[in-house]
Amino acid sequence: AELGLFASIDLPAASGAGGRLQLRLQAAQDGFVPPPQLQLQIIHPTREELDRRVVLDRADDLYAGTVDRPDSRVYLQLEDMDGQWRLVGELPAGETALELYAVSKP
Repeated sequence: AELGLFASIDLPAASGAGGRLQLRLQAAQDGFVPPPQLQLQIIHPTREELDRRVVLDRADDLYAGTVDRPDSRVYLQLEDMDGQWRLVGELPAGETALELYAVSKP
């Protein structure tokens, strides 16, 4: 929250394997240096076997990665690779775009 981080995610429209996810990360704080990679957790609310972890690589001002498009509601957690900050959101079933916001880490 101190960094003023915010992310917008575009997911593949069709469910299934191998879709391309794109993410734009922004910071309100001057001097924030975007990391070369991020990790995205896709968490199913009731079925742990459907949880996924995706590493996103940065190219210019976008991050991208390949993801299995969930066909149900899921929670998303975006973190830097060192776990210093986290953005979270809830993706309703059938949606293809989401905004993630900061949460305080203990």
